[in-house]
Amino acid sequence: MGKSHVAFSAMLTAAALPLTNAAFDLGLSPAEMAIGVGISAVAGVLPDIDHPNSLITQGIVPGSKMFGPVGRGAGWFLCLPPRLVGVGARATMNHRGGTHSLLFAVIWALFAAPFYALTFTGLAFILSIILSPVAGLLGLSESFNPGVVWDWFTANLTSIMLLVTPSVFFGYIGHLIADSMTKVPVPWPWPFSARRLFLLPKPLRITTGSFTESALLRPIFVVFLLVFFIWGIGIPLANQLIDSGQKQIESREEANPAAEQRKRNIERYQRQQERQQKRQNR
Repeated sequence: MGKSHVAFSAMLTAAALPLTNAAFDLGLSPAEMAIGVGISAVAGVLPDIDHPNSLITQGIVPGSKMFGPVGRGAGWFLCLPPRLVGVGARATMNHRGGTHSLLFAVIWALFAAPFYALTFTGLAFILSIILSPVAGLLGLSESFNPGVVWDWFTANLTSIMLLVTPSVFFGYIGHLIADSMTKVPVPWPWPFSARRLFLLPKPLRITTGSFTESALLRPIFVVFLLVFFIWGIGIPLANQLIDSGQKQIESREEANPAAEQRKRNIERYQRQQERQQKRQNR
């Protein structure tokens, strides 16, 4: 269900993130919310770190193959932190075990950003050791300073967490909801209860990998993803870009004396026309 998980998680986030942003005044811009939908697509496959053949375990980020070797390489790095967690998960639990719980969703939502920051700071440190001799010869030592990654993260901690936390949470929850629609129940309350939950009555439960999933439900998820994205993020983003462009035009006009004079002449002419019209009406 890898592709279906991605579509459903992105759909859920495209619908829920703008509402959450407005309800809790997170201050996320439309562009940031668009990034959040992308983050949720990756988070949508996180629960399957407990499966040896899942996308995330193989180091594949949804959509990365479209960008060739560069995309696959970037996907491998993005998958590194959850793959590290997955080693422990597969050693201690079966598939659809604890990683498919509300507790894990909250943990990933709260600690995904710091975990990634620590991981990439460590990679930058290793990179600095490997490349420092060459960088020193080229005068680029500062470019390989591992502290740069961590300094950037701590300086932008609040804005990063406001974006990453709800995006990861909605993406992760989307996976659990989708799995709960199948014939294998999900341990939502783990570890507080061994109970496993379904979200659909037995006749409506989906078989993983079936025609119903791939040919019916997945296209529906994609359609609603587009609807929610366009309505909640795309239109506000377009309006923001239009407003920004208008302000740039006005700024250039104000910086141009001739353009400003033409604007005043037009406004003066419009006022004269309005006064003349009023006299005629009398």
